[in-house]
Amino acid sequence: MKKRRIGIIGSGFSGISAACFLAEARFDVTVLEKNDSPGGRAMRLGAAFQKINFLRDLQADHAEMGRVYFPGLDLKRFDEPCKKRIEDSIRKDFDEAVKGIKKLPRSARFGVYVAYVYYLALFRKIKNTPSHMVMRSRIRIPKPQKATLLAYSFVKHQLNWL
Repeated sequence: MKKRRIGIIGSGFSGISAACFLAEARFDVTVLEKNDSPGGRAMRLGAAFQKINFLRDLQADHAEMGRVYFPGLDLKRFDEPCKKRIEDSIRKDFDEAVKGIKKLPRSARFGVYVAYVYYLALFRKIKNTPSHMVMRSRIRIPKPQKATLLAYSFVKHQLNWL
């Protein structure tokens, strides 16, 4: 019996999941992706979270482990233009990721949205922190603000205002 052929457009979470399901059902599956790498909008959200963590821990990671996670970054020359380039990259990731969050099933959306809101608040705090201060201390969100962000996210989720 000849295998049935099918094409999946997009290699985000849904596309890859569909491809796996169909391959198990003995389809000959081809996944088509317009970008250079798989992952779709979920990957962009993960990239934004990771870059924010790297940026907020820049000093500690370098001082304690000798690590710099941004290619070509010279910490001796870390200034506002350099910080802005990283922030622009994070902003692009967030702009794409939020489109994907809005398309998630409601049952899966809340947890992802809470994480998004938290990291967006952390990103804003980093943006408002001068580059020389980013190099001196870890940027944090105080616990009371975290509770407020959770409550805000819950209300928006309950009212379906995402």
